[in-house]
Amino acid sequence: MGQVKIYTLLVTFYSFFPLVYGQGWQLDRCLVYAKENNKELLANSQNIRVAGFDKKVALSQFVPEVSLSAEMDYYWKIPVQSYPGELVGKEEGTTVAIPIGTPWMGNYGVNVNWKILNMEAWQEIKVQNLKSQASKYNYQSLSKLLDRNVTAAYYSVQIQRINVETADERLRMYRHINSLLFKQFDAGIIDKISLNQSQSILNQYVENQIKVETDFQKSLLDLKFWMSYPLDELLSISDIENIPSLTNESFSVHNLPNYEEQQHKVNIEEYKYKSLRSSFYPKLSFTSNLGQMGFGDKFNDFKRSSSWYTSGFVGLRLQIPLFSLADINSAKRQKAIAKQASMELSDYEERETKNFRQIVLETNKTLKVLDKLNEVVKLAEENERLCQQKIEQGIIDMLQLKQIQQDLIESQERLNTAKLNYLKNYVELNYLQSNRIEK
Repeated sequence: MGQVKIYTLLVTFYSFFPLVYGQGWQLDRCLVYAKENNKELLANSQNIRVAGFDKKVALSQFVPEVSLSAEMDYYWKIPVQSYPGELVGKEEGTTVAIPIGTPWMGNYGVNVNWKILNMEAWQEIKVQNLKSQASKYNYQSLSKLLDRNVTAAYYSVQIQRINVETADERLRMYRHINSLLFKQFDAGIIDKISLNQSQSILNQYVENQIKVETDFQKSLLDLKFWMSYPLDELLSISDIENIPSLTNESFSVHNLPNYEEQQHKVNIEEYKYKSLRSSFYPKLSFTSNLGQMGFGDKFNDFKRSSSWYTSGFVGLRLQIPLFSLADINSAKRQKAIAKQASMELSDYEERETKNFRQIVLETNKTLKVLDKLNEVVKLAEENERLCQQKIEQGIIDMLQLKQIQQDLIESQERLNTAKLNYLKNYVELNYLQSNRIEK
């Protein structure tokens, strides 16, 4: 990317802004207040806590699960099971139905289950680790975006306030010219038509002053919104002391404010695919139970200790998945999602690279235009002074006066727009490479 020498232009650019001092909020204070009070940012910070708990839930899968169970059943018809008849002295080839249990049966005990080998659970832990980190990156991205919006709004307030001061000065100067024309009218030098034309020009200045004052209030409202500052309360902003300069046009996709978040999205989808694939691996768990089983013909029989029998066991449970079409298709689907995320990351890099270069070109163009617009405004101001001198000498040319005032208003508006565009682009360029500042 070709770099443009802009330092000379910046010196000229500084002259466009009166360097005045005042009491009020500076940019750093506005940024701190916004981070402490912005509702969206505060709500997003809770995602970090939620992700932390999700991570703990995944880790807890490998902690033994202990549960207490109890059961009481009444069989109005006791189930039976058939046995060979010769076991009870009957003829060979016959069967006999023997009741299994008693009308009242119950059990209680402690159960233990412990996952020893489970690759799917291990992959889930890795996924939750990535999600936990991604939530932090998401918070950082939102914080950087908030900084950008507050900074842009802050500079907009500064420029709009200068515009108000300029519009007030322009209105004051033309009121003086209009008063001279009133004297010329009273002296019979100009007619009523010329006086009415001057009054129309004065009304244009009044309309312009109302417009820039409204723009200033709108920009101040915008700043309050991004800061989450009470909209009905007064917010005093310090007068601008210096204008930031564009000193670095280098670019790296790794310095993009959302790059780490976007990269983590790819990693998460890839690990989700690994997690689904690991569902095809064997699972081994330890299980144990210690309890008692009770039998009785009546409910009161359970009160006798002789009706209860202790039982317990320990064992290993091995599960080997052999075939599951649903799991196979789920893994293929997740693989496609991971590939899509990778392609979206590449698209994100290309779009933001193009965006950055376009903004650099626009910024350099704006700096060049500012130099010319400053000359145009100075010429318009000089024409206004010369016109005032001619009016004081009794030389009246209303067409020329109207054109001069129109040129002055339009050139000032173009200059103000260029200032706002420069600061907007400056803030955006720093936002697009905000990771470089942190590193």
